[in-house]
Amino acid sequence: RMWYSTSHLRISGHRTLPDLVTTTAAFALPQRVGAIADLADEVYAAAGVKVHKYTFNTDTWGTAVATLPAEATDAIRTRLGGTVYLVFAHTGGYSYTTDGSSWTDRTEDIEYLAEWDDRIWGLDNAGQLRWAFDPTGAWTNDAQLPLEDGAGKDLFVARSPDGEPVLYASTKV
Repeated sequence: RMWYSTSHLRISGHRTLPDLVTTTAAFALPQRVGAIADLADEVYAAAGVKVHKYTFNTDTWGTAVATLPAEATDAIRTRLGGTVYLVFAHTGGYSYTTDGSSWTDRTEDIEYLAEWDDRIWGLDNAGQLRWAFDPTGAWTNDAQLPLEDGAGKDLFVARSPDGEPVLYASTKV
């Protein structure tokens, strides 16, 4: 029985190796990486307010491909309505792209993201959960966390006790 392993133990009776960790070239910037995600075989990371693309051939993080209105808090790549989006959430809203070169900034208050039930879901600093059919559309308020502002720390999808994938909000308490 393994108690403190980095192996994946989700399937009863099976052990799979942990995710492969790959060290890349360091950023030439003093900012911390707020979020990292991939789109079309490219890796993008937000350091400070700048989004950089990783170049595999030279093992370097290139010049910024986008500037976010604020530091990134989360990122997600998702296919909605037949289109693949890369979305970086930040304290000023969120920014998205479909090709990695043209970016659109939205001011809808979203700090954490998840994809579930063929929708994109967002959680703001006040604990308001909302959803949209894609990042370009209108958002609909759903639930409100009954906690103080700033208590929400992430959104993710995991199995419920009956085995169905459901949306969860990670909080400080």
